[in-house]
Amino acid sequence: MRGEFVGSLNRFVSGSASVVDFQEWLLANLQSIMESGDSDLMEAADELDADLVQLGEALLDEATLFTRAMLWIEKLQTIPLRVVAQGASAASATTVAGSNAGETTTLAVEYPLPTNRDLRVNLTFV
Repeated sequence: MRGEFVGSLNRFVSGSASVVDFQEWLLANLQSIMESGDSDLMEAADELDADLVQLGEALLDEATLFTRAMLWIEKLQTIPLRVVAQGASAASATTVAGSNAGETTTLAVEYPLPTNRDLRVNLTFV
């Protein structure tokens, strides 16, 4: 669903879809977005839906909506990556944020995606 949402936003910001086209797409897919469980996607849909209402009431201009859409595209194309190391030995502890043996260390890394595809990553540390 995230990829479809970003694709719809990309069509809007590239000019191949109008504001009305994006609004119709969002309204038609809002229930699926809310059922996706993707908190960033739900937040984006909620905020952009509110922006569209404000645009209709002339409280927001199209340039501001465009800018906000671009920011959401960037955010939604970023992968939150969490690496967890448990029971690291003294040798590997220095490579994983200097943790001590038996401790759990969590590192958070964000990497922007070059495409609109969903990506599943499986990392194993030995």
